[in-house]
Amino acid sequence: MTTAVAQRKGATDKEMRRLKVDAMTAMFASNLIIYFIVLTTAATLPAHRKTEIDTARQAAEAFRPVAGAAGYWLFSVGLIGTGMPGVPVLAGSSAYALAEAAAWKGSLEKKPHKARKFYAVLAVSMVIGCALDYAGLDAVKMLFWSAVINGALAPPLILLTILLTGNREVTGGRVNPPGMRLFGWITFAVMSAGAIGMLVT
Repeated sequence: MTTAVAQRKGATDKEMRRLKVDAMTAMFASNLIIYFIVLTTAATLPAHRKTEIDTARQAAEAFRPVAGAAGYWLFSVGLIGTGMPGVPVLAGSSAYALAEAAAWKGSLEKKPHKARKFYAVLAVSMVIGCALDYAGLDAVKMLFWSAVINGALAPPLILLTILLTGNREVTGGRVNPPGMRLFGWITFAVMSAGAIGMLVT
């Protein structure tokens, strides 16, 4: 019985390999999409003197002179398509973060009555998100400042991740290899320099 419990503790090697492939595939796909979004925006909107975008509607309208009605509808459908799954993902992230910090037994795999606090955070997060949409706030500025805050908070989070993934007591012996740790420290240095440069300038 003791052996069986020990075997069930933590993730298996097969699960770790699957998670690694999943994370790397998702990061590659998301960064590729982001790259083309930035490239397309930089190559089209400034060329047509569209530099002041305050709402998602204005952003969609800005593509009309560039790509016609097709560009407008493509932007609109893409925004809705990414926004719909983004809402539960972001709300779920906050619920998971609080559950981990407070040591709650919470997961989307559990029924709501078995993880009331977890689902309460999930529900409150979605309600707050919907309320902000109707509060009349500038959505583009909110996106901008959330990105700024994320950039400033990234270095300490990266540092914690590096330290935790290099601790055998925390990871159960599955520490990051030297190459990944080096890449993590380089990322930490670059992000820290960027955050400091942003605050200084």
